[in-house]
Amino acid sequence: MTTPAQKPLHDDALPSVLEQLPGFVLSTDTEMRVTSAYGRAFDDVRVPAGELVGFTLEELMKDDPARDVVLDTYRAVLAGTPGRFEYRARAVGRYYDTRVEPLRDDEGRVVGATGLAIDVTERKATEGLFRSLFESASVGITIGDIATRRPVRANAAFQRMAGRDEDELRGLSFEQLGHPDDVPLLEKRRRQLERGEV
Repeated sequence: MTTPAQKPLHDDALPSVLEQLPGFVLSTDTEMRVTSAYGRAFDDVRVPAGELVGFTLEELMKDDPARDVVLDTYRAVLAGTPGRFEYRARAVGRYYDTRVEPLRDDEGRVVGATGLAIDVTERKATEGLFRSLFESASVGITIGDIATRRPVRANAAFQRMAGRDEDELRGLSFEQLGHPDDVPLLEKRRRQLERGEV
């Protein structure tokens, strides 16, 4: 049941929705010629999306450092294998997480490709800040896997405290790394995490 505020989206409204994406959608035919392009990202690079239609990706990416990655991904997609890559738009210095899927006709034949690119610039900046804080912290920090009860990452301070490098630490359980008095608390916290309580 839909309320008035939840009316179904009609086909004629779709281009308007796509134009507001924080990124872009781009479709090609089997020759990698652009057949449609939508999204705010094209405003960032001051290229009207409509002007891309008719050009091949090879033409559009002629001098772009990411050219080979993009073209190789689209070739694989046109052969039927979905792909993904991260792309940095040089002109504006923004990053896009891009997923590309085969476009198929009613009989399942690949007739093109469609790529959805979402702007992840802010997320990358946050990840970079976290990485920097994680590595430079004076306190020992580990990031662990609940299922295996082992560290997957350990900062330099923790490696010094444990007297082991990160590869060695990955081979040890938290019970082996922790003080025996702390093991019951570690196990309690692990169970709470698994149940979603903390």
